[in-house]
Amino acid sequence: MKKTILILIGVLMMIGLSFGQTGSPVGGIRVPNATTAFGVNVPVGTIVFNDDADKYFYCITATHGDSTLTISHDNFTEFGDATEQWPTDSSRYAAKSWVNAQGFLTAEVDGDVANEGSLSVGAGAANTSLIQSNTSGSTDVTISGGSNINVTESGSTITIAATGLEPTVTKGNLTETTSSVLTITGGTGAVIGSGTTIAVDDADDDGTTKGVATFADADFNATAGVVTIQGGIANTNIVKVDDADAADNDFAKFTASGVEGRSYTEVRADLGVGIPIAEKFEETSGTPTGHSLAQTPIGGEANCLVMLNGTPLTTDQFVLSGTTLTIGITVYQYDRVTINYYYSN
Repeated sequence: MKKTILILIGVLMMIGLSFGQTGSPVGGIRVPNATTAFGVNVPVGTIVFNDDADKYFYCITATHGDSTLTISHDNFTEFGDATEQWPTDSSRYAAKSWVNAQGFLTAEVDGDVANEGSLSVGAGAANTSLIQSNTSGSTDVTISGGSNINVTESGSTITIAATGLEPTVTKGNLTETTSSVLTITGGTGAVIGSGTTIAVDDADDDGTTKGVATFADADFNATAGVVTIQGGIANTNIVKVDDADAADNDFAKFTASGVEGRSYTEVRADLGVGIPIAEKFEETSGTPTGHSLAQTPIGGEANCLVMLNGTPLTTDQFVLSGTTLTIGITVYQYDRVTINYYYSN
């Protein structure tokens, strides 16, 4: 009896050792569907192919032959369809492995895998260069030139350079006499320097010269190369603005040196149009009072000078409605309000 028990224990130990081993794939089986029993014990590393689902399952826990994929699904890892590679994330698998349509394992070793990912430079079509990779399935990167841009390659270097642009202007003498209208001669040490003569001839080349401009006779500053324009109000002079506070909508008035800007009020004063008048009021409380004017101001608020306690107000600080003036800012009792304006007689 003892011998029988020892023999049974030995048999069970050998079955357990072979049934629970781990390592590289030990083989492959196929079942028609997930509910069909395996028929044989499934060790760790076995590939099971499900015909119905067209899927592979990798055994991670030893499974009894009476079980199915449905019952023992936690014992398997699904890793794709019939076209997908068997997982190679474990370092113990040196080759890429697949199960073919008959359920048998095949293997392929990629000898170039260590070299994949290298880049190289190649020639493309006209005015283009390529950056190429030896990785399977990769697409070349094309660098293309354009207008005045040239692309070339040498070894592993791609050069992008501008071509056909205007040359850099350097200092030196100027001589341009090919035009019948413009003649430039002379000049030393600069593109246009001391001694340069610029002559602009008559466009129809009738023998008369018009618009001669030289350093000597056109009021050029020969030292700094600055052109000085002679302004004034004489005949043929160039008129310039002679007013620091000239503004939009001002009227123009000649001065001895040019023109100045005059406001509407200033023009009326210059022309003596309208009758000037000044009126004074006093605020009766801290609330602005509407003050009635004796006349209707010409030109509205823009033609009025309103002061609060002697300080001029801007047009957004008071309101003029007809002949009623109201201060639009904070006031106090006894504040003095003064308004100067013109009215028609």
